[in-house]
Amino acid sequence: MVKIGFSNLSEDLSITSVIRQSVEEAIANTEDFELILRTNDMNADKVMQHAHEFTELKVDIVVIINTVERMSTNLGLHFKFNKIPLIAIEVPIPMSIYLGINNKRAGELAAQVLTHYVNNTWAGDMSKLLIVTDHRHITNVQDRLKLAMEITKENLQLSTDQILFIDALSSRETAFKNAKELLQNKFSGNIGVICDNDDTALGILDAAKYHGIGKEIAVVGQNNTLAATEFEQNPEAQLIGTIDFHPHTYGNHLVELIKTIVNDEPYEMQNHIEPSTIYKDKYIEQLG
Repeated sequence: MVKIGFSNLSEDLSITSVIRQSVEEAIANTEDFELILRTNDMNADKVMQHAHEFTELKVDIVVIINTVERMSTNLGLHFKFNKIPLIAIEVPIPMSIYLGINNKRAGELAAQVLTHYVNNTWAGDMSKLLIVTDHRHITNVQDRLKLAMEITKENLQLSTDQILFIDALSSRETAFKNAKELLQNKFSGNIGVICDNDDTALGILDAAKYHGIGKEIAVVGQNNTLAATEFEQNPEAQLIGTIDFHPHTYGNHLVELIKTIVNDEPYEMQNHIEPSTIYKDKYIEQLG
């Protein structure tokens, strides 16, 4: 029996909730695999509690999603000392095996979706670029958003003072609250928005609706956990696309990686899942 300890990040974020479901299903369908599931709620103390618990339970593999970057090295050292392979999902941890999205490509695609819309719908005319982030984001997510911003800035010839930021804490509710305050300034011209996830993208749309902003805003989500439903239920909303992280596939990717590790077969330390683009107009066309 292969015993796997999994410390998931949160059930409040759609992406980690979907990943957790995917992992549970894949492991349940794998003979001789047992899952011990915990949720760390983005809390450093809980992450370390889980680390010690998994060690005491003598698990064979540990899987962690952790956003507390300052403690990542301690996590890596703990499992290296105890000779337990550690797989870090989405967020790299020193001395671990990485499984997650190709962040560089995700940033490039987010810029591509927004640039395509601005050029084809607004004739290249965009007065503001809004980047929706979370101050708790670790380096790889910050780099993804920074790259998306830089590419969009270059593609559309924006100046620095045309770029704004919102700290939305990765949640729809906080995105709505903070964007509602920002958008009350009644900016003239078109506003393009690149969000850190689909949750915050919907929060931005809620704020735009509150202020009666329609076709003057274009929002790009990331991870594709909520966008498809939004496309179907609210086709008039200005969620123009999302970057699909294929979160439903993480469980199968994880199981295959664990099999290579426990079978002492060669494996890569960096295991990237390639993102793809989903455009609202094309998605609706595909629905018929």
